[in-house]
Amino acid sequence: MSNSKIMLITGTRKGIGRYLVEYYVDKGFQVIGCSRNAVDYAFDNYQHFFLDVADESKVKAMFAEVRKK
Repeated sequence: MSNSKIMLITGTRKGIGRYLVEYYVDKGFQVIGCSRNAVDYAFDNYQHFFLDVADESKVKAMFAEVRKK
């Protein structure tokens, strides 16, 4: 992932967040998304995290995992 354009989007389970995932994946971005619930879709360039952005420790863990890749 390090040589690709990366987009982080929150609230990706439905609505605008889901639309943004589809848009940026189609544009060639590696998309990192998160929501409090599971998503019912998958893309090669998409990685999903289950978390609430109000939980600082989980957000930090997500960024740590993204940095590793």
